[in-house]
Amino acid sequence: MKVVLYCECGVTTSLLVSRMRRYADPDDIVESYGMDDVADTIRKFDVVLVGPQIRHKLDEISRLASAAGARCGLISMRVYGTMDGEAVMRQARELMEDRPRSEGCE
Repeated sequence: MKVVLYCECGVTTSLLVSRMRRYADPDDIVESYGMDDVADTIRKFDVVLVGPQIRHKLDEISRLASAAGARCGLISMRVYGTMDGEAVMRQARELMEDRPRSEGCE
């Protein structure tokens, strides 16, 4: 599974990405980018997660993700604030499996 997190500049999500990798499967890819990179990177991923600080961009990112065949969700403020990598990996897996959503999914 290929997962991307987007935030304003890609900096704050880098810590969350490192925590998510602890719970990722060996063949999973987890990366983060800023808003300026969305159009150039979104097609490379299966799951797109949006940081709460750019929730106002969720509709735009969701449209791009849908066009690229990717699932999209919003990371909850609580999960993001605690940098809970396990919860975000679980959210990514649920989106990939198209199961009922947990923490912060759209």
